Amino acid sequence: SEIKDQKVSMIYGGACVFTLVLEDARTVTQISYLSTSSELVIKSFRFRERSDIKTIYSNESAFVALFANGKIATWGSELHGGLLPNLPDGYSVRSIHQTTSAFVAILEDGTVIAWGLPVYGGQMPVMPEGRSVKSVFSTDFSFLAVLDDNTLMCWGYYKEGGVLPEELKGVSVKTVFSNDSAFLALLEDGRLCYWGSKEPFGRILSLPTGQSVIEGISTKYSFVLRLDNGSLLPIGMPNKPFLDTDDFSLSIMPMPEGRQLAVIDGV
Repeated sequence: SEIKDQKVSMIYGGACVFTLVLEDARTVTQISYLSTSSELVIKSFRFRERSDIKTIYSNESAFVALFANGKIATWGSELHGGLLPNLPDGYSVRSIHQTTSAFVAILEDGTVIAWGLPVYGGQMPVMPEGRSVKSVFSTDFSFLAVLDDNTLMCWGYYKEGGVLPEELKGVSVKTVFSNDSAFLALLEDGRLCYWGSKEPFGRILSLPTGQSVIEGISTKYSFVLRLDNGSLLPIGMPNKPFLDTDDFSLSIMPMPEGRQLAVIDGV
């Protein structure tokens, strides 16, 4: 009844929580489900920031609102990112990324701010001097930053990609893929490096001779790469990584004779 006759412009979801941004783009109504009492709790609040909400990000227990002017506001579990981090004067946020319990903000000057549960990415290592961040990838529990020289840095839970393999330290990469539990990097020399679930310290993989990667997609626990000869290369776990198994697949899937791949997609 509290939101009756009010127009909603955006809807975002978290764990047992829905956040509605109303038409004025500054008022938020949050609908929470309390499992202990099976009740719905509806609460509305208006931000003091004199700018419209651009988008809202969420993890399992906290939210971040990014405003059109580059400022942010947070709410929810303080431990998981609901407490606003220390930000420099005059900051402007370029993008927000999240794990299940932490957030990362890339500022317009290429610096990165992490906050939330430290073990799941809320505390990042010191940036190499003189470097800035181009992009950030995440698993459920770890972050990966691609620096401006195409080298990498990781932090978070070591079993889910939080430790950069020795083979990648100081090494320039062409591109990075991520899923819920692992990272996959394509190196400049054409090799691949997988690390995360079942391979916390990394495994170097070689492509078939003469083949190169055209594109790749991620599923929940695996990756699929399309090679330039049209074949597919699945990489990752045939079974869920939390099962007690050491299975790890790396085998070429050729296209049926006379067929060409039109679209590749995953869930």
